[in-house]
Amino acid sequence: MSRHHLSRLHGLQTFQYAVFSTIAAPLLFSACGGAPAAFSASYPDNDRSDIQLLIKRIQRAEEREIRSLAVGVTPGPSKLYAFDLKAQRVLWQRPTRTSITPVVAGDYVLTHEGSDIVGREVESGDSGFEIDDRNMTLVGADASEQLLALTLTKGSSSFADSAVYAIKSRSVIWKREFQGRVGSPAVIGDVVLVPWNHQNLSALNAKSGDEFARIRLKDNVVGHAFVHANKLFAGSNRLIFEVTSSLSSGLTRKSPYFELPERSLPGDPLLLPDVYSPDPIQPPDSGRHRIALGWRPAVVSLPGKSRIELQDNNLYLLFYRFVVAFEPATYSVRWIYTHPTDIVGAAVQAGGVLFADTTGYVGFLSATKGEKLWDATSGLTSSVITLRPDPVSQFSVTSESLRPDQLRGQLMVAVRDPDARLVPVRVLVVELLAALDDPESTSNLIEICDNRDATEQVKRAACQALAKRKVGADQVLDTLKRRANYLDGTTSPPVGALAQAAAEQGEKRAVALLIGHLKDPQTPAGELPRLVSALKQLQDHSAVAPMTDFLRLYHADAAEPQLIEALCESIDALIALSGPACAETLKEIAEDSMGSQAVREKAHAALQLLEQQKRAAEQLEKAKQAEQQAEAEQAQEEATAPKPEMPKRLSQEVVREVLLPVRDQMKSCLRKSPDRVFSARVLIMVDNGETSLVSVMPASLQRCIEPLVRSQKFPVTQLFGKENVAYTITLR
Repeated sequence: MSRHHLSRLHGLQTFQYAVFSTIAAPLLFSACGGAPAAFSASYPDNDRSDIQLLIKRIQRAEEREIRSLAVGVTPGPSKLYAFDLKAQRVLWQRPTRTSITPVVAGDYVLTHEGSDIVGREVESGDSGFEIDDRNMTLVGADASEQLLALTLTKGSSSFADSAVYAIKSRSVIWKREFQGRVGSPAVIGDVVLVPWNHQNLSALNAKSGDEFARIRLKDNVVGHAFVHANKLFAGSNRLIFEVTSSLSSGLTRKSPYFELPERSLPGDPLLLPDVYSPDPIQPPDSGRHRIALGWRPAVVSLPGKSRIELQDNNLYLLFYRFVVAFEPATYSVRWIYTHPTDIVGAAVQAGGVLFADTTGYVGFLSATKGEKLWDATSGLTSSVITLRPDPVSQFSVTSESLRPDQLRGQLMVAVRDPDARLVPVRVLVVELLAALDDPESTSNLIEICDNRDATEQVKRAACQALAKRKVGADQVLDTLKRRANYLDGTTSPPVGALAQAAAEQGEKRAVALLIGHLKDPQTPAGELPRLVSALKQLQDHSAVAPMTDFLRLYHADAAEPQLIEALCESIDALIALSGPACAETLKEIAEDSMGSQAVREKAHAALQLLEQQKRAAEQLEKAKQAEQQAEAEQAQEEATAPKPEMPKRLSQEVVREVLLPVRDQMKSCLRKSPDRVFSARVLIMVDNGETSLVSVMPASLQRCIEPLVRSQKFPVTQLFGKENVAYTITLR
């Protein structure tokens, strides 16, 4: 009997065993006292004692032994192969019809071939087991201590059916089926953790398949469980968290977690694949293998709390031939690596990122600089490669970061790449260049914006970024000095973006250069509107005469929309710079029957605006003159009005009259006095109407009465000097 027939027979036997296990399971649960079956709707969730038991079992687990491998699929005729990364040799090759990317789990490589889930041994490539998929799709798999768990599903939402298999020594030792969607499982010690139905994490006994703990999340979706550094994690498209006893709250952020900050990246890659999609594992020839995020969790212990960071504080974007390392909190770029061929697999490890390309080449990039530290090749052309790196870095990595000039050099290599598929990342690179606040980056943006052969999206992004630059004035001015000259072989620079940059920087040294480009017939019409707008913004009156000449010269010949826009913009600029002085020019343009209709209408509207401004100014001047006349008449009346006769001196009658408005308040001071007094005497010194001294007896009333006396104005008397007066306050 052939090996294939033996394998199929073995698969049939394991399937029959699995069916028997499923039928017998309810009887076993009943015999044990009626405990709910795994994934039953009646199983209690978020039970603190159950979850604490789960954590204890996790902590008892032994560390895994991991062999460093690359497992790939070649294009037709399709072959599955394993490549030992340490020994740098191909272990084996086997023909394959797999419809999914190979999944490496423990000692097995899993593929989906025809109607079977096939598990091949990592060492030999021989088939260890085959399971009839029953029209289901493989979702995920994991293995530890000779136990392999895998999950399959079909359908969607409440109409889905799923199954969890546990395999040991090539045999299915138990299987659990339920209605709903299952995620990708994890195996740690004697625990199998299974995400399902978007919110649930069920912990199963690895030996029996019995559920002994369940976590139901209230604030996030969960589709993946995985093990790293002997810790158990779970997560979804944008968030990962450690499985701890704090999850009894049902809240992921009660445990250490990492959440991908909001930002749209090229290709919209996810932190973890969407296992609840119709294709939880992509086929080998899928383009999604060429766009992905690379990361590795690192738990940082803090006093009283821990948090999850990313290994080496790097989030890697893999996009066809690019690898970009970001600082994850801000997405600031650390480095970018450009590879000659498409990258079809990657895995992060301490110190950097391991990657593989379509030629079977495997390389390791440093986390700090993106420099290549190691490489090897299988020599096998590959559609996709699954990498399982050594958990401990074997490379010596420097802690030094790139110098700014080195980073700019890497960015410029990427942005100059002619591959049309890479345009989204090249546009992103322009944004990253624009974020560098130095004059040299301004030069880089000028180069990209000035490149007539650049892809339109890339060039447009560079010109837009250049127009907003607040540094690099000398670079802008130097470029503006260039003019189009056929004999010299020079072309006009991107005047519009440069003009806007000069205006943004308030750089008036650019005015003369911009006027030169305005006069130059070689300046492209598309650059003129922003050029004129910049001259208006720079507010230099030397631009009035050349702008007037420009308007007169082209207003009757304008056919291009950009030229018409520039002419209309020049009318606004003339009004802003010269006001009514440009009225004659505008009248000439508005009345020229041979001129552009749009420009004539703009000139006519501008004349109406000037007329409105003139009338408003005249009305304002009339109002101002009327106000001045009224003020003069009032002053005249005050000057000619008879002056009141000054009193000869400050008599008691005058003093009583002056202090009458505050008399009741002063009496209130007496009533509130703690000394229970019924009268007070106030001595006042007045110097030409100004109160220079106030003395109150008893002294306890000084603070209350003095401000009241000083608040009143005494008249100037005919004595024209100091006068002392007394005033008595009584409660009678």
